[in-house]
Amino acid sequence: MEDSDAEWIGQLQTKLSSLRGGARTVERRVAIDGVELAGQVAGSPEGRPIVLLHGLTASSGDWSFTVGPLTAAGWRVLSPDLPGHGRSAAPKAAAAYRMERVADLLNGLASELGFAPAVVVGNSMGGAVAQEWVLRHPEAVSALVLVGSAGDLDARSPTLEDAGFAERERALFWSDGAEAVWDLHQREGGWLQSTEMPADVAAWGKARFCATRPEGCFYGSQAVRERRPTLAGLAHVACKTLVICGENEPAWFRRVSDRIAATIPGAAYEIIPAGGHCPQWQNITAFNAILLRFLAGL
Repeated sequence: MEDSDAEWIGQLQTKLSSLRGGARTVERRVAIDGVELAGQVAGSPEGRPIVLLHGLTASSGDWSFTVGPLTAAGWRVLSPDLPGHGRSAAPKAAAAYRMERVADLLNGLASELGFAPAVVVGNSMGGAVAQEWVLRHPEAVSALVLVGSAGDLDARSPTLEDAGFAERERALFWSDGAEAVWDLHQREGGWLQSTEMPADVAAWGKARFCATRPEGCFYGSQAVRERRPTLAGLAHVACKTLVICGENEPAWFRRVSDRIAATIPGAAYEIIPAGGHCPQWQNITAFNAILLRFLAGL
């Protein structure tokens, strides 16, 4: 385990031990255009609305350490599960996972639950969805926060594993589900491997991953790879924007954030120390401070 890993694991373990005292959330389930979406709602009905979008093979639980500070600061929070993730339905057609389609569904969910217009925060794949949201429904996005966001580059993102392992993983996911894939990674040292982590951190990571269905993982991944270019459109975004990138973000993703921040007019750009691709739980304290400072200035 590297020192940078030990740092975020220690902070996550500390936060997990106190999570039961966090903000109270209420699950809402709404069918939007034939797709049942689940979302966690927290905060006063009078609070200013903010929507938090997770990444691939994650869930609304990725924001467990963000919701409490937001509600304490007077925000009303919606953290939905994207299609095929968490408690949301998993449509069987690949087209249901296209970034434009997911953005439209979430815009409908936000409107139905009284979160329009809202600040939209997106991490990784959620960032790609957030970009489509602001481009397709600009009146519904009061401000934009992109965290380790997927985005345009001349080359696609590098794979995390060799082709043979990836094919075994894919077949196992479709036949036996996410837990079998998690176990494969533990046995063979894949990128999900957590045997050196404290038990509660490993359990949190397993629950985070295992709420994903095969459709969400593979059709979602396909949709990210095949997404339409959005950079030209982002040059015309009018709402206030914050781009966040972890200090330990892989170089390819760091270039994505660099380019997005340079393209959106007036975008603020923050680097999270000791954070990686998901700084909202890899450096919880720094991430929340930066997000709250941006929101206070709106």
